[in-house]
Amino acid sequence: IFFACFGRIPPYYSVIRLRPLSGRQPLDQVFKDLPFDRKQLTSSMMLLNAYQGAVVTAKGAGFEASGKIIQVAPEQTALDNGRSLRAVCVDRAGGKVVHNTEIFYVEAPEEKHALNSHASPTPVIEAGRAYVFFGMYGVACLDTATGKVVWKNTSLKHDHDKNGPGSSPVVYGDLLILTCDGTEAQFIAALDKRTGELRWKTERSNAKELAAKNFHLRKAYHTPELIRVGGRDQLVSMGAFRVSGFEPASGKEIWAV
Repeated sequence: IFFACFGRIPPYYSVIRLRPLSGRQPLDQVFKDLPFDRKQLTSSMMLLNAYQGAVVTAKGAGFEASGKIIQVAPEQTALDNGRSLRAVCVDRAGGKVVHNTEIFYVEAPEEKHALNSHASPTPVIEAGRAYVFFGMYGVACLDTATGKVVWKNTSLKHDHDKNGPGSSPVVYGDLLILTCDGTEAQFIAALDKRTGELRWKTERSNAKELAAKNFHLRKAYHTPELIRVGGRDQLVSMGAFRVSGFEPASGKEIWAV
């Protein structure tokens, strides 16, 4: 489950993902043990403001037992006008900041859209690890117990067209899959989640068609979905003017529309 909340709200509630869960669950199901009135609380921002500190009882929230929320939130994690890109861990019970780690320092960050931030992609969390993605600036893995960086990768270059990043990563087995649809390059890639090394990289199959379009129309922002069809796993990923299904283990495109 993830909540993407925009506006000036408490920073450690700005972006939260609970993992692992299969798909996205309705808010009223996730918060079934709370006095949740969907008619009054119609957005995740309103919900989080109303129930700060409440225990979420969504089945399968893998890190709930640790009592911590690890997140990437714009107001705390893209400081100094986007130069200092950070990951913050907050104790869920009392709101105390447990870890505040600078992941990247960018001397001259690209401009961004006024409604976006330099730290918008939602992190992925699993036992002992948190993966944070800052788009064109890089991706990193952290030890959730210590807040220390395990590895970094800055090789997946793509331009955000002065909008800022917006595509969140997903984990598949031992792979961390990233969406990189910029103005000059459009591809998806998978890193070894243990080392950060590139395992596969697949260019969008309509890259030649995109090259003929206005460069503003080539970029896209998307978080892919893992599904199972006909007994095999597929990664459904949307780029500019294209939706495709891929073999998540190899990056081979299966279909495209």
